[in-house]
Amino acid sequence: MTERAGQKKGVREFFDSSPGWRGDFYREPDDPFGQLLVRRKRHVMTLLRRHIDPSHGLVFDAGCGPGEYLAAMAREGARVYGMDASEEMLRAAAVSVAGSSDPGSGPPIVRGDIERLPFRAGRFSAALCIGVLGYLESDRPALSELHTLLESGGYLLVNVRNLNALTSFHYTGRLKLRYLRREGWKRLRSAVSLPTHGEQRGWKSRAYNLRKFERVIRDSGFERVEAVTFGYELKVLSLLGVRGTLRVRIEILVENIMMALPFGAGRYAGWGYIGVFRKVPRA
Repeated sequence: MTERAGQKKGVREFFDSSPGWRGDFYREPDDPFGQLLVRRKRHVMTLLRRHIDPSHGLVFDAGCGPGEYLAAMAREGARVYGMDASEEMLRAAAVSVAGSSDPGSGPPIVRGDIERLPFRAGRFSAALCIGVLGYLESDRPALSELHTLLESGGYLLVNVRNLNALTSFHYTGRLKLRYLRREGWKRLRSAVSLPTHGEQRGWKSRAYNLRKFERVIRDSGFERVEAVTFGYELKVLSLLGVRGTLRVRIEILVENIMMALPFGAGRYAGWGYIGVFRKVPRA
């Protein structure tokens, strides 16, 4: 089995076996990580409303997971199409979207590979790629496929984790030192992303240097329209005895302050990054 195939198999098996990622995370009001995902969804939907007319065209959710975004978009009148590599995620998505539209007319959901999309060129007016790229061996094949399926001027909303998040420096600093010892300064300096999780299980999840990541997307045929970061995991609060709902409220307060800073000062500081990009014709 090739490294790329092994990565895909490992990620698929992880999501197949995770009740949290199949939807439980979204239903835990006292869980800081679950509430982080709830806020991610809120920010994504805000950006969608700002840039995309749901009554026009077709929206594709690449890596739709348990269908949270599909259901939300369908309720707002968007024509949506979902895809995921995990069978269990697809089952969860089918349940989620069942109540978002008339019986028997729910959004189509299929199993597929983001690196080999089974759609004709230019079919979609917008695409979501939320928390997907970091589980791939390489970003460029998937970005090329997404560029192809979008119509000219179509929008791509993409989410990845931030390698240089303000509240994660203690952790990512150790990752960088370990990578430096293993790969050397030249490789570290040029790296767009670094593995952060999953390697002990035979697959990996990556976080990104956001400025370098935006250049990769630009080189893939997109121009940036808007970008935000969100999420400030204050794990020190748990060490101080502040847990559950109170910790969530404090983290939301910090997030709101950072996102309101003038001149985009918080654009690259949060745990999660959401970028809105527009397809431009390749030369």
